[in-house]
Amino acid sequence: MKKFWIIFSIVMALVVMGLFAGVIALGVLVGDDFTGLTSDNRVVYLDFSMGLPEIQPQDPWSHFTVGENVTLLEFQKALEYAARDSSVKGIVADLSFVGGIGISQLQDVRSALDRFKESGKWTIAYADTYFSGMTGTGTYYLASAFDEVYMHKTGNVGFLGLAIQPYFLAGAFEKFGIEPVMDRRHEYKTMVNMYTETGFTEPQREIEQLLVDRIMEEILAGVSKSRNIPEERLKELLNEAPFLGQEALDTGLVDGYAYWDEVKTIMEEKTGEEVSPVPVAEYYNSEAADSWSDGTRKIAVVYGVGEVVRGEMKTSFRGNSVMASKSVSRMLRQIREDDKVDAVVFRVSSPGGSHEASDTIAHEVKLLSEAGIPVVASMGDVAASGGYYVSMYADLVMAQPTTITGSIGVAGGKLVFKELMNN
Repeated sequence: MKKFWIIFSIVMALVVMGLFAGVIALGVLVGDDFTGLTSDNRVVYLDFSMGLPEIQPQDPWSHFTVGENVTLLEFQKALEYAARDSSVKGIVADLSFVGGIGISQLQDVRSALDRFKESGKWTIAYADTYFSGMTGTGTYYLASAFDEVYMHKTGNVGFLGLAIQPYFLAGAFEKFGIEPVMDRRHEYKTMVNMYTETGFTEPQREIEQLLVDRIMEEILAGVSKSRNIPEERLKELLNEAPFLGQEALDTGLVDGYAYWDEVKTIMEEKTGEEVSPVPVAEYYNSEAADSWSDGTRKIAVVYGVGEVVRGEMKTSFRGNSVMASKSVSRMLRQIREDDKVDAVVFRVSSPGGSHEASDTIAHEVKLLSEAGIPVVASMGDVAASGGYYVSMYADLVMAQPTTITGSIGVAGGKLVFKELMNN
């Protein structure tokens, strides 16, 4: 047994060393290709493979695995600054992999790109494929916001539509002798259905069908406007996709085929000289980070991201964000006591959680508003249940058309293992 643990420890040490070496090697490879910080002919390079978090990850491991990244707000600020920066000629994005960006955030990104394009500067989207094997609808929705869309000749466009595929565990529980004892108020509070049902109830089918229909309406409208393709034609394409190579070009969904070296050539043709791509995180930190304020007004931004929980914010090894009642309430209280703050933006991206914690935070939002400090609740991808509760005392509540909100009600229960333990 002792020998086993020695061998196991050696293997794990080698694995960890390999991971660190891979991260370092990746940093070297990326650094060799993007050296445009001091150039007067720059292109801002976008890579969404690590997503766009609402707040920076709090766990130490993310600094090794994720590297330098920007939040959604920092991304918007970087593009706003780049639009005014004469050294920036355009934007290029590698969309070969888009990770962890919700549909509401995609709309925020598209809006930021639209504002950038108003400066007259060009934007290019590139990917080896716009098809993940399941669907590429979200990725292509993002790509369509760029002036020109390129992919490899062997790539696909997976503009297939949307689907929701929930799990129902009641049948499995019955076989194992596990009894779900759950309750809710009312029938549209469907979070417990996965434990209590073997399939869709009519209320759940109704709301989830409405959800995918409304989101798809937004996607079709956005792609239609950006690519100048009628929505009726896009609906036909949904039933014909995915599109391989020449088919994608014939539909007008892409503008041409290109590998990365060819994309660089296209950019150089646009500027008439060699361009220097700079990653958006580096550009933000070196140029845009200091452009936040004119020094005359002070607006506080408070984040309520993740599950609503009681107590203090704690950093987990995985870095999962939570909206901790004591931590968020304390921030709101400190702002209320600071006479230099003119207004507050409360950014909420949460599926809900503890009703006690939600009530605690909502109370502080209410006190802040009653103190005469305007509060704007800005909803992200999800602001449902407790996420809606904490927003409702704001003076103004704003959301994207695709933000999932509402879900007002309560639900809870437990799993009883008595029969399973007796078998």
